[in-house]
Amino acid sequence: MFKKFILNNKFSIVLVILAVFALFYLLTMGLNKKCHVIDLSNQKHSAEVQAVNLSKTFINAVRAHQYKKVTSLFGFGDSNTDHNRLFYWVNSKSDLFPNTKEKSIKLIEIKHLGKNTKSEVAPIGAALVYQFDDRFMLVTCASVYMQGEPGKILGCRIKYTFGDFEKINEFNNVSLKNLTIKRFLALALWFAMPLLTLIALITCIKTTFPKSKFKWLWKSLWIIFICVGLGCFAFNWAAQTYEFKLLTYRLFSFDLQKTHCFLPVYIAFNIPLGAIIYLLKHFLCDKQKANITKTN
Repeated sequence: MFKKFILNNKFSIVLVILAVFALFYLLTMGLNKKCHVIDLSNQKHSAEVQAVNLSKTFINAVRAHQYKKVTSLFGFGDSNTDHNRLFYWVNSKSDLFPNTKEKSIKLIEIKHLGKNTKSEVAPIGAALVYQFDDRFMLVTCASVYMQGEPGKILGCRIKYTFGDFEKINEFNNVSLKNLTIKRFLALALWFAMPLLTLIALITCIKTTFPKSKFKWLWKSLWIIFICVGLGCFAFNWAAQTYEFKLLTYRLFSFDLQKTHCFLPVYIAFNIPLGAIIYLLKHFLCDKQKANITKTN
């Protein structure tokens, strides 16, 4: 089947080769968001600087078990449930930090999490790496400012990380240097699914359907069925784990996801069921025609 495709579709082969290069570029250049140290020294009164300072103040309060200050910055309600929850959260997160002073604090990402309005600045997310003698901590905080009011922390995540921003880049981004069998298999399938879809799509477009009133309708339906991949396998590049979701669909059966520089790349691919069925049908029809020709 593929031999015949290669021999009879020279222009199509060029398209497939271009698709391979496009996928490779997307994988290695277009998506690998790398963390780097951000310098805000020239923006002393900007909303970004205020967000970073508020995040640092909040973390200092957490480390010092200053519940009242944490409550005022976090904007928790007055209910006992909220305070109990906050008390537990502060205790659990403060234990992650050592008692020694940090060696450095590096800002590796700052971004607006929406659009500004007349009365409110859009929430700002800040990612900070705290370096200590024996560990690194990754802190991500989202804060918001209202006109005439102090800033509030909307949410905060604190966790161990395996190194400085350079190590984060090396661990989370796609690289052939740290290729394993699982990663190789995920990459192979990620490349194969859209290419299989493209081959089936080209074959379908170039195939002459039997004359009928609904010839173009059937062809259009086949094209839609071929282009849509069903089910989804998502591969976490850093953790090397798969997640499967059945009730999902995606055009051309592939996707790449990375929302923040400090998060791992997710390589996602769907099962191109329509492409597989069409190519099998096309192959079986060709084989049947060849057998009839031989018999005659």
